[in-house]
Amino acid sequence: MLGAILSMAGVGAVVGSLIVGAYGEPKHLLRTILGGILVSGILIAITGVRASVVVIAVPLVLVFLLSPIINGASQVVWQTKVVEGAQGRVFSLRRMIAQAISPIAILLAGPLADGLFEPALEVDGILADSIGQLIGTGTGRGIGLIHILAGAGTVLLAIAGWMSPRVRNIETELPDLAGRD
Repeated sequence: MLGAILSMAGVGAVVGSLIVGAYGEPKHLLRTILGGILVSGILIAITGVRASVVVIAVPLVLVFLLSPIINGASQVVWQTKVVEGAQGRVFSLRRMIAQAISPIAILLAGPLADGLFEPALEVDGILADSIGQLIGTGTGRGIGLIHILAGAGTVLLAIAGWMSPRVRNIETELPDLAGRD
């Protein structure tokens, strides 16, 4: 099942890439980025609600579809706002931070799921009568809760970005590099 879900998600990414290729950059880049991150966070949280192939696959396909749209808009912002002489350093730092987060998440997810959330969401666990009533108890519900928390955190980051005028208005406050239409 995992292979099928990931294949469907890959198709979503291809479709998202085709959308970017067909329509180009969106008119409102930061709205696209922050709105896409917000929707992605909601979709990630949904994947944790039930241990169902459909409940996991559909939101995941949509997250993968949104990813090239969000990343494309983000890349346009970075390439049009960062001075050309600093782009190599800035882009490599950005990539290093993004790549460093993934192994940290992988190292934390297993112990959190197996050592904390799975036991807490067993039938007689400490979260069985609260969160367990909403998302169920038993095998796999700990990782489900991690998905819900990760999605909620993603939503909060998008909201924080929108609430910050410095982030929200970056398109108008920072001048574009020369040569951009």
